[in-house]
Amino acid sequence: MGDYPYPTNFLAPLPGHPVNVACKIMASASSKLQGLADVTAMVYNGTNGTLTCLDPDTEYIECADPTGCGLGPDSHALDYQVCSELVLHVAGSNNKTDMFPPLPWTPGMIAKYCQEKWGVTKRPGWITTQLWGKDCCCCVEAPDELD
Repeated sequence: MGDYPYPTNFLAPLPGHPVNVACKIMASASSKLQGLADVTAMVYNGTNGTLTCLDPDTEYIECADPTGCGLGPDSHALDYQVCSELVLHVAGSNNKTDMFPPLPWTPGMIAKYCQEKWGVTKRPGWITTQLWGKDCCCCVEAPDELD
């Protein structure tokens, strides 16, 4: 999601083909750590390069999706959708069967968060009713189709 051939500004102000740009940045960096820092700067600092210090904690918005809903105020819209109508696979992570730090995240935790934050209760069957998708069992979003 977001690897468009033209500059975008809905996740962060990114250049066209940001994955290719990130790969070039990594390949030309003086070290792997510097490459990672430079790619992080591209995402958090955008194409304008106006931030003098990168502090992801000021940009990160806690949300119902444990992987994050994006940066800054735009992430609130996705957070509301996750709380009200989008059905996400929620399994959490444990750092034993996956590479991620332990993050116990259950549907009950999401329901509590959504009720406290937005005053809404998820309607897991809404999307199939609204979009006539009850017969759809597996939807795949192909990355080359520019979602």
